[in-house]
Amino acid sequence: MKKLSKLVIFICLGLFASLPVAAEERDGKRKGGYFKKMDTDDNGSISRAEFVAHHTKRFEQIDSNSDGSLSKDEMKAHHKKRKQERQERQNRKK
Repeated sequence: MKKLSKLVIFICLGLFASLPVAAEERDGKRKGGYFKKMDTDDNGSISRAEFVAHHTKRFEQIDSNSDGSLSKDEMKAHHKKRKQERQERQNRKK
């Protein structure tokens, strides 16, 4: 279990670092969306518990076969899905 916790935290840090800073304004419309999702008690900061809880959910969403680990195929599928979602949002803006 301790090994899994370390793995989850490591992956979460990687996912978190790869995302844009949500506190910045995007296109003048959304501000702080990602940060607000993680700041569940709305106190203006993200606790370790909030961070881990949010990324544990993300991990579980990506782990499509629910085996407690992420394969390269699961990660590729996740990135492909996110890319498609971004493209769809961009197309709606046009």
